[in-house]
Amino acid sequence: MSQASPNLQTALTTLFQLERELRQATNPTELFYVLVNRLRSLSAFDTAIVFSVDGKHARCEMVSDVAVLDRNAPFIAWAQTVGSTCAQQEDAATPHLLDLNTIDGALTQDMQEWAHPHNVWFALKTANGRMIGALWLMRTIPFAENELALLEKLCDVAGHAWQALTPKSVWSWRRLKDKKMIMAVTALLVLVQFIPVSQSVLAPAEVIARDPVLVSAPMNGVLKEVLVHPNAPVSEDQPLLRYDATELQGRLDIAEEELLVAQSELLSAQQGAFVDARIKG
Repeated sequence: MSQASPNLQTALTTLFQLERELRQATNPTELFYVLVNRLRSLSAFDTAIVFSVDGKHARCEMVSDVAVLDRNAPFIAWAQTVGSTCAQQEDAATPHLLDLNTIDGALTQDMQEWAHPHNVWFALKTANGRMIGALWLMRTIPFAENELALLEKLCDVAGHAWQALTPKSVWSWRRLKDKKMIMAVTALLVLVQFIPVSQSVLAPAEVIARDPVLVSAPMNGVLKEVLVHPNAPVSEDQPLLRYDATELQGRLDIAEEELLVAQSELLSAQQGAFVDARIKG
């Protein structure tokens, strides 16, 4: 990859053009595209990654020469791990050359193909100095001093442009740092404590009868019909249930047949007694 230092006039013209593109970006995606792709016209690089930084966590937003970012890709996972580590360093908010040898796990055997010998880290900061993102540039040859100066200037512009594209929340926690706002919120919390609030308690419970009477079935059988509704009052001698008469009717029929057989045997015995003394006995 060839690397030639542009003359000062060409470099300044390119810088102003890129600065205009950053300020004219209508959304963060356009801004990220300028940083990871259009920035090559100012300083050539092999790979560029722009991160959003939230505290100690860095999230890949766009990678150079990648149309659709796959967050499950091993390279993206590796880049976010390295970016998060860099975001926790004391010099994270200042531009500096990045030494991957000092980062645990950045140069393992499986990751050698992604690493480049020369890396530079630029913080993207708001007007009040808060770091909201970072730009990581990689290439195989060292960065020149004049390149770093131009890149630092452009990243300052990118940070301000990114802040302008970020929706501002009226009730953000950062506004609560204002002393008057803290006093107002404290007073409001005190007043809220005097608002009556109805409370209820849920607990497991069981409803039982005061004087329960156990009613048992007088015989075995299958219930055919319940003659009273649940929770309905009942009176003495009122039928409550009706059994299925199929089984009882069958037993009655068998009993009647057995009775007829017994009566026939009795009649035969009575008649035989007149002629046979043994049967009579």
